[in-house]
Amino acid sequence: MVAAEQSDAPDISCAQCPRKAVEVLILAGEKVDTLIADVDVVLRTATGVIEGKTLPSGYFRFDDVPEGPLLLTLPNNDSDSWARIDSSAIPPGAPGVVPEPGQRVFPNAPVVAHKTPYVAVAGDCIVSIAASFGLMPGTLWAANELIQATCGDKATVPVGTSLTIPAVRLSTIDVEPGNRYRLRLDNVITQLSVRFLDEKGNARGDKPCRVAIKAASANPADQAVNTTADGWLKLEVPACITSATVTMTDGKVSRIYEFSMGYVRPLPTLAGKADRLRSLGFYPGAPKNATEATVATARERHIVAYPGIEPEVVYEGRK
Repeated sequence: MVAAEQSDAPDISCAQCPRKAVEVLILAGEKVDTLIADVDVVLRTATGVIEGKTLPSGYFRFDDVPEGPLLLTLPNNDSDSWARIDSSAIPPGAPGVVPEPGQRVFPNAPVVAHKTPYVAVAGDCIVSIAASFGLMPGTLWAANELIQATCGDKATVPVGTSLTIPAVRLSTIDVEPGNRYRLRLDNVITQLSVRFLDEKGNARGDKPCRVAIKAASANPADQAVNTTADGWLKLEVPACITSATVTMTDGKVSRIYEFSMGYVRPLPTLAGKADRLRSLGFYPGAPKNATEATVATARERHIVAYPGIEPEVVYEGRK
């Protein structure tokens, strides 16, 4: 087995002989326009196996590829989580791939060696756990029917929950020297959805925000986005996100909101909802006096609704 090492600086000498190279570009997101770094890629040849990892540009190049059948695979990702988009000839003299101005580059989730059962820790959710094991959230969710009633949804998993982790099913695609292959990876991005309200419950609409993301592997560049007219902030984030800091500009006033991922939703029971309301300052009395009507009213006035995007992580509340 050979590990192919590369740096961000392309090898121009190899760029002159693209017929002996195979290039790989990993993309993700709703528009399939976000580059993904740190993804393991493997090229199986007639004489052995060559390993590589996408650079911070989401790109990797296998040079001096031998003649014969070639199979490309993502060894740490389930067959349902990735697919070929297209391929094209490597342009002569091509110096690799450089992200376009403003193009996002997200880190891959940290790869975790397969083990089952897996015991959830603080901050875990189905989306982040699935990404670490190279699975789609739906695949992991379907393999754990017994916890579905406990978790309620895929946004959070109670600490100490034991989950069955399915083994990754490998798949390969045939490749040819001289071509660049674009692959779509579907388990590395999720959506952050937050609604911002003022003290009177009115939406903080059309407010410019800068969002700083911290992830378990590497931190992507800050994103600039405006809230919608009804106060929503929605943006794609790495599945391995651990926290987000939102700086909102409202005239001459800047407000900073900090969110820790996977910590905000208690168990989906009446007591759990009461605990959440109390922590947000909207709970009117002791837990024993809580009613579903009180919970429903508070949710309607102060807590975000589910936008129905799958997979997603929804963080609820107002700060």
